[in-house]
Amino acid sequence: MKIVEDYQKLWNLTDKEYIYLLEGFYFHGNDRIKKIINQKGYCAVVIPDNPRYALYFKDAKRISKDQWDSFLDSCNILPSCF
Repeated sequence: MKIVEDYQKLWNLTDKEYIYLLEGFYFHGNDRIKKIINQKGYCAVVIPDNPRYALYFKDAKRISKDQWDSFLDSCNILPSCF
């Protein structure tokens, strides 16, 4: 029996966010879920909503914007770049 992760629940995604991640895979060949899972360290996925916002991850676990900004501060990267 194959075990399938419920990433929507695991990452606390809204339906809209989850559909966006799945659409990237099914319609554009851009597997953002695989990228998030395989990324070691930090990763951001921009949701093209109005206004735009991003989902932030570290080692395949969702993190808050404050944690993301703290990471950027430690690297001397401007938050406005992301």
